[in-house]
Amino acid sequence: CALPILKKYLKDNNNDENKEIYQYLYNEIGLLQKNRCSSIEEAQLLEDINIYLERVSNLKNIDPKKIFKVNDFKEILQSGEKLTSFDVKSLINIILENKSNTSFQLASKIIYQMNNNKINNINDTIFPIANSYVYTELCNKLLSQSKPRVKEINNFLKLMEQYDIKLDSNLVSKIIKSYVSKKLYSESIKFINDYVFSNNLIAIQINYNSNQEESIKEDKKLYTDVFTAFYKSVKAGSLTKEIYHERLKSLQFFTEKLLKNDLYIDENTLQEAMTTFLAYGDYQSVICLIQFYGNKLGNEGKLKFKLVLALKTKLEITVAKTAKYITKNDDTNINNEISLNRIAQYRRKFGTLSLSEDIKTQRDYPWQEVATVVYRFAELFGYKATYTKEDPFSLNISDYERQEKQKMFDTKLLELQHLYGLDQWHP
Repeated sequence: CALPILKKYLKDNNNDENKEIYQYLYNEIGLLQKNRCSSIEEAQLLEDINIYLERVSNLKNIDPKKIFKVNDFKEILQSGEKLTSFDVKSLINIILENKSNTSFQLASKIIYQMNNNKINNINDTIFPIANSYVYTELCNKLLSQSKPRVKEINNFLKLMEQYDIKLDSNLVSKIIKSYVSKKLYSESIKFINDYVFSNNLIAIQINYNSNQEESIKEDKKLYTDVFTAFYKSVKAGSLTKEIYHERLKSLQFFTEKLLKNDLYIDENTLQEAMTTFLAYGDYQSVICLIQFYGNKLGNEGKLKFKLVLALKTKLEITVAKTAKYITKNDDTNINNEISLNRIAQYRRKFGTLSLSEDIKTQRDYPWQEVATVVYRFAELFGYKATYTKEDPFSLNISDYERQEKQKMFDTKLLELQHLYGLDQWHP
């Protein structure tokens, strides 16, 4: 701690008669170190880290590889070498392997010191300025616990906002996946709303200039994780009508950004997106996704057989449940007979039975044909996304009501085509 103390003394005691002696000591000690601490606080932090590492190295039954890493860091810190961001990531990883308040507080002090270096533009010091990579390592440790420390993660996100440290796709994906894996669906959706394509200064934004394969891969992974979060949040059930509509609106906003900016939509992402919107009963958005992807493929705009098979199989699950429900309850009822006939007709023309010939050739499909499948599926269930307990599959509705629901369905389809930047289309 000698250098920072001498530096502070020289600054505060400019007229001291012993100034020349202190200045000489400051210069000579400085020659022994490659880098100087920027403050007494940073010097004290280095001392705290060394004490902590010394305690770790003296633990019983410690992994020899870990001892090697600890001793390596002790030498680096004692030599006064400037740490890189990679060094700090590794150091925080070692500190947080022991999940205690002491280790967490020490890691937090390192982050605060790096933040201070960033905001004061201090480069000639031991610790580098703060960046997203170091925050990623810290958040990873917080997320790896059996119960994610949501409060602490939110605090660090606020710090990142304060010091203008941008989030990256990798960290955002990890936070979303951790929340979803622990069934913290509300937290995952709130995080997406706050930090993905939002107006927040550190949020993930649309990356127009990224041509690097690794960056594109991370972005596509993020998009899949977002759709998965929305999907699992609605499949978990117990959503109020208000929350359901709020989440659907957020999902449509996210999808609008993807489609309007043509961001790396491939078959896997498309399938995740369609599955998610089907879970919300938003068949119009599914049609729009198919239309977008067909347009993206060019003049022919044909979708692969495997993708169409997956979609029709997904729809068949609901159709099969409906047929079973009708048969189990009362298949002699006139309305039920009509419904069973409609189901049989749908299966032959648009459902899995329509694939009997295509399985041999595995032909590709014009996007209009695939979009029509979804439209006829919605037609089968009265163009309704929500169902009553008395009529869970919306089968027993009058022709008049069906026509009115169709008008509403078509109007919403046009609205979403406009929202997503697509041309008007109707089967």
